[in-house]
Amino acid sequence: MEEVAAWIGGVVLVVLLAVRRRRVAITIDDAPHGEVTPYLLDELRRHECRATFFCIGAQVAAAPKALLRRMVDEGHELGNHMMHDMATIKLSPKDFETELLAVEELLDSFQPMHQRPVKWFRPGCGWYNREMIKAANAHGYTVALGDCYPFDVNIKNATVISRYIKWKVRDGSVIIVHDGRKERRFTIDVLKSVLPHLKENGFEVVTLSELMASS
Repeated sequence: MEEVAAWIGGVVLVVLLAVRRRRVAITIDDAPHGEVTPYLLDELRRHECRATFFCIGAQVAAAPKALLRRMVDEGHELGNHMMHDMATIKLSPKDFETELLAVEELLDSFQPMHQRPVKWFRPGCGWYNREMIKAANAHGYTVALGDCYPFDVNIKNATVISRYIKWKVRDGSVIIVHDGRKERRFTIDVLKSVLPHLKENGFEVVTLSELMASS
């Protein structure tokens, strides 16, 4: 399998990785949420899986500190998903950099970014431009998109979402699902269906950094 990535301005955006082991990464956007994230963590722990949570700064500030500590203590990693749930591409270059660093400071108090193997950034709504990627890179970030996105923000049906992921996933896949709102509790059911399926089919479910280390 070939590694798939988009290049813009000489900076790689990770989409799909060629791996030496049967591994996939699960990434959870818009985290955390006090009424959803704990149950996602329960499912990940039950199936001995690790994930990368792309955190929104405003959500981090509002969440119980114990929840963030649990995420880190259970082996998950925190990625930067900006301050608010919006299309990051709408921000001016100055505002983008300000928000990026503000969220980094919030996450540092739970999992210092400089101690992570990779500093991960995912733009809001997945939209980006050259200036944004260069700015993120200048601050040491690797930008992660994904190859297995079930459009769960729009579909909101756990059965359909789960079937799509099971059909689409392959070695080195980066799966994207969503947290962040009470009405996204369906993601709990998605993990209940998808995680055992992946394990039964020989996949190890890991963080993005662990997946990259296998490439």
